[in-house]
Amino acid sequence: MSIQKLIACGAIASMASMSASCTVLGQTSDDVQSIVRVLENYEQFVNAGDAQRVGGLYASDAILLPDRFDAFEGAENITGFYAFAFDALSLDIEFAIDPADIIVSGDVAYATTTSAGTRYIKEADQTVPEINRELWVFEEIDGEWKIVRYCFNQRQ
Repeated sequence: MSIQKLIACGAIASMASMSASCTVLGQTSDDVQSIVRVLENYEQFVNAGDAQRVGGLYASDAILLPDRFDAFEGAENITGFYAFAFDALSLDIEFAIDPADIIVSGDVAYATTTSAGTRYIKEADQTVPEINRELWVFEEIDGEWKIVRYCFNQRQ
């Protein structure tokens, strides 16, 4: 993702935080629905523990910023992170996805979501609550929306 696109995305985020009724030029309901589908696929693949399919949602140069871990750069490293995580735990989570929280400008978009459910820690044979908030950045690459940046942290 170019620096210009990151600056544009930051400007969009700033504008959107100023007014809930902000309308961004270039946003179409098709774009928003395509991004909703990516998020729904992410939820499905994470709950299935399918690292390969989760990794396939990311752009080749994506960056993942998971809570309590260093950044993972590149789709291959991100897929590896998910494989490692799914070896140790399983998730049963549901994302709250509001199309109004998806802002699109041209071929760049961002979204905010929350998620809640449970995390089963295999080694400890223990189930604990999993409650997060997420920030996503997407880029349309060859007609397909891909995750280029993803950051999440626990709300509790």
